[in-house]
Amino acid sequence: MLQRLREGISGPVAWAILGLLALVFAVWGINMDFTPTTFAVKVNGEEIPAEPIRQAVQSQISQAQQNFPGDLPEELQTQIRNQVVEQAVLERLLAQRTEEQGYRVGDIELSRSIREMPVFQVGGQFSMDSYQARIRAAGYTTEAFEEQQRRRFEMQQLESSIVESSFVTDAELESYVRLDQERREVDWIGFQAADFIDDIEIADADIEARYEASPELFQTEDQVDIEYVEIRLDELAAGVDVSEDELMEFYEAERSRSPELFVTEERRKARHVLIAVDDDTDEAAALEKAESVLSRLKAGESFEEVATSESDDSGSAAEGGDLGWVERGMMVAPFEEALFALDTGELSQPVRSRFGYHVIRLDELEAGSEKTFDSARAELEEELRRRMAEDLYYDRGEELAALAFENPDSLGPAAEALGVDVQSVTGVTRAAGPDVAAEAQVRDAAFSTDVLEGGENSPIIELAEDHAVVLRVTDHRLPETRPLAEVRDTILQGLKDEAAREQLRLLAEQAEKRLKDGEDARGLADDIGGQYSPRESLGRTSTGIPAQLTAALFAASVPADESAVIETVDVPGGVAVLRLFSVSPGKMSDLDEEAREALRERLAREAAFRELSAYMAQLRSEAAVVVVDNQIE
Repeated sequence: MLQRLREGISGPVAWAILGLLALVFAVWGINMDFTPTTFAVKVNGEEIPAEPIRQAVQSQISQAQQNFPGDLPEELQTQIRNQVVEQAVLERLLAQRTEEQGYRVGDIELSRSIREMPVFQVGGQFSMDSYQARIRAAGYTTEAFEEQQRRRFEMQQLESSIVESSFVTDAELESYVRLDQERREVDWIGFQAADFIDDIEIADADIEARYEASPELFQTEDQVDIEYVEIRLDELAAGVDVSEDELMEFYEAERSRSPELFVTEERRKARHVLIAVDDDTDEAAALEKAESVLSRLKAGESFEEVATSESDDSGSAAEGGDLGWVERGMMVAPFEEALFALDTGELSQPVRSRFGYHVIRLDELEAGSEKTFDSARAELEEELRRRMAEDLYYDRGEELAALAFENPDSLGPAAEALGVDVQSVTGVTRAAGPDVAAEAQVRDAAFSTDVLEGGENSPIIELAEDHAVVLRVTDHRLPETRPLAEVRDTILQGLKDEAAREQLRLLAEQAEKRLKDGEDARGLADDIGGQYSPRESLGRTSTGIPAQLTAALFAASVPADESAVIETVDVPGGVAVLRLFSVSPGKMSDLDEEAREALRERLAREAAFRELSAYMAQLRSEAAVVVVDNQIE
């Protein structure tokens, strides 16, 4: 939608990657199954096409731009490009390694994994309609998507083999516990600026001196008021009249073009037992075993128990052979043909697929149904109105751009011709603005040279696929020094804060010196206005004390003799002077068996992450990688 508007109207253009493609990138990586014309990266001689890399880069930049005021810095854009390229390289290296080491994912395991993805479910159940529609919307074919997912799951197998091999020795666990469960005995005196800041007096002369010395600190922001004309596709669509004949014609055309969107496919709930044909079991032996399984099932043995004990499909065997709901196109052809020929409760003969022999039972059947014109009417009408409005939106966009250009000093002619109001926004700065000026593109245009200084209308700005504006600046207020009366309280508070920080420094110095001289801490705190916290033993996760104090406490050196270690620490709103008396290492005996095992598992996961990172780093260091930068930008 709006491709012609992008081509026909000058001005800033925001690339829009389909929402699902962004989701696929975030969850599944970059779609490398585009037909390659040029390559962006070559990994060990294998080329990665440029187009998916460019799309992934633009998608990530667009997402980052939404959370960044103004233009995204070039440095950050370069960082995003490098990260996308590096991800693509690492994924290709993993794919190459899984191929070398023979990792494989079968169709049934792949189908189960895809069916469990929430993005393809409706009401908690897998929907073939949703699956096919979303895959098409993301620019995939089902074959390309499923092959990509197969590679992804194979890479996960490789990763799991590394992760699951990680372990933590008893010595490593004990060493960690000594540090992690360490206790430190401490007391401290705290000083808070709030206890005395109200008593600090600042002379008027000091306020005036600060104001005169640093006028740049008290400047107003550069501000503009703008007026704008906008067009919205939804508003145009609401005014489009659709006749009953047009609606019926649209229904028939859509049903002919995409029949799968107007039917609920028949689906079947099934179980199976797979007897694999592999290096351990040849064709004849697998068939013989499958026939034996079928005989046992016909004799009345529990399908669930037989599948659990005999099936070579580890994914479904754990579920008693349950495959869940299956629709056409989800399984390999021989399996599908056999399943869709069964009656409810019927067992199939052994069915040969490339994985081996399957014995299948149909448990439930849900017949398909067709969406009638009446049931689809509201949805069809909304879509038809929108489609009919698209040409009108394009025409209005061209007209708005042309009239704004032909009448550069006014938006009146454009608004009158389009039958819309000229709207306005005040108090827009370079960093923020209300309403439409909340968009960075609007603020950038408002502060551009031609618009701000030349007094011209902006080019048309496409804020979304269905929303565009043209604006002009009606008033510009340059930065100026705010009156002293307006900023006096701010300066006063700043000077008080500075005086309070200095007083805190002096109090801490005094407390440190007197504690080192052996003075009683509680009496000292009472004497100079501090709050004394009595001696206690603290751990790294102790609560009720400032995090800064905990960090300083466990970073402090261990007392070398009977003398305490004394340090000053900045804490929220003040300072604390702490005394560290002793350090007690953690003991394994202090943890029960459950806590020890939970800790061992956590450390093993952390070790696994380090090992996987090291493995990937080694693959990367040994790889021959060529990046063609000009194919990515």
